[in-house]
Amino acid sequence: MRVGIAGRKKLLFGIVAITASLLMVGVGGEVLSRLFLSRYWDTELLRAQLTAESMKSIVEPDEDPAIEYALRPNLDREYRGSRLLTDTEGIRVAAEPPPAREDAMRIALIGDSTSFGWGVEYEDSYGEQLRRALEAERGAPVLLRNYSVPGYNAIQEHQQFLNKIAPTRPHVLIVHHDHNDALPANWGYDKWLAPEEGDNFIHSALIKLIIRKVKNLKMELLPDQDSANKFLDNYCISGPLYDSMLESRRSLVEAARAEGIPVVGLIFNTYVEAKSDYQDDPMFVLLHQGLARDLDEMGYRVMDMYPRFQTLLAESDRPDLSHFWVVPPDDAHPNPEGHAYIAAQLTDFFKNDAEISKLLSP
Repeated sequence: MRVGIAGRKKLLFGIVAITASLLMVGVGGEVLSRLFLSRYWDTELLRAQLTAESMKSIVEPDEDPAIEYALRPNLDREYRGSRLLTDTEGIRVAAEPPPAREDAMRIALIGDSTSFGWGVEYEDSYGEQLRRALEAERGAPVLLRNYSVPGYNAIQEHQQFLNKIAPTRPHVLIVHHDHNDALPANWGYDKWLAPEEGDNFIHSALIKLIIRKVKNLKMELLPDQDSANKFLDNYCISGPLYDSMLESRRSLVEAARAEGIPVVGLIFNTYVEAKSDYQDDPMFVLLHQGLARDLDEMGYRVMDMYPRFQTLLAESDRPDLSHFWVVPPDDAHPNPEGHAYIAAQLTDFFKNDAEISKLLSP
């Protein structure tokens, strides 16, 4: 009988101890959430952030159904920590664009959020840094029009070339390729949780954080992730989505070459990690190597950033590219330093390309 009572007391003590521990963890999590994570749960802050950062505030429907949406014209506002200016055509521009001149070398850039300059001033984006570097190298004017729009995929970029870029007859076209360019248009930019999502009757910040995190993870599930489409690290590497991307890339370069416009295909990846044997890395083999070969066979002048980033990481003894991110670990888009590195690589690429280098002579 005494053993039974002792056992029950031990069990009761264990339950009390576990309950007390859970309460301490919960209280600690609640305190930390309220002190340091208010931007992730505070309804008013979330509402202000959504107003300031939602793509809906800077885009409008496009009359071409293949493009779906475009930047609003004549914008002048703060967006994602930088000034966003667009001209009458809805193209992002500098605060003081260089004047158009007949003797200028004309470059067009098309891509998505990275080449757009997400989270950085236009003057710090790699397109504008490239323009300034080439102008200094050339000793004569260089004009660069940046047609990039956040969320665009390969299909939209091809159509943007046909609608807006080809009629301007640029001397060179740069096509920026991110590995999400095979996904449906605007994937990830149109999925926003309401600021009130996660509100609960006990007004717990921790519970709201957990609810929002779970729902965000559900929204990040990729479309058509079945036997028809294969994925690596959330990027499509084969299947109908990938084939559609390749066909759009092929159609674009063929249309450009028909107009006598050389096309540089820049393959970008912000999640590169240092690897001494990167040639065997699945990310390199499945995302970069095959794509670079395909683009080269199509007629692109391919500049794959993956090997260049590996060289940089080895020389700087860094584990990854997070020092190039706008807001690590939340936002992996390039910061001004990251854009500067891309611009420097592109400048050398232009100078060493047999055909493009001729354009650097006024």
